[in-house]
Amino acid sequence: MWNALISLVRPSLWFNPYPVPFLPYTSLAILVLMCGLLVLWVLCTILIYLGRHSKTFATRWGLDKETRRLLDRWGWYFLWAGIVGLFLRWCTEARVPLFGMHFLLILWFLGFGWWMFVMIREQIRSRASRVDERKRQAYERWLPKAKKS
Repeated sequence: MWNALISLVRPSLWFNPYPVPFLPYTSLAILVLMCGLLVLWVLCTILIYLGRHSKTFATRWGLDKETRRLLDRWGWYFLWAGIVGLFLRWCTEARVPLFGMHFLLILWFLGFGWWMFVMIREQIRSRASRVDERKRQAYERWLPKAKKS
């Protein structure tokens, strides 16, 4: 067991241009993760479609324009993360030089992690601005209206 853990910190595992495949359980876990991302993309796409074409579904689930836009962004995220991840996994399993480097999976994780962070940050900011806008509208509703001249 210790030999397997020690091999994870060796640079020859991560930067080898002619990579060795992952262990079977690790490879299966990566495959399940990538396929799960593609399933989430399909779910986001179905929700967006139903939100646009079914008024009762949209009102029941609260799919206004802003929520559909958010689902669309998450859908694109899941699609590209799944496709690129499956491509990198295939390159590793097929031992494709350079594209199969395990280091690219770390870059994949960091890049899509950053994309997820940016989307979550924007979602929090837009939600806060919507709450502020509602408070402002509730306050200004009782103020006298400006006279038209």
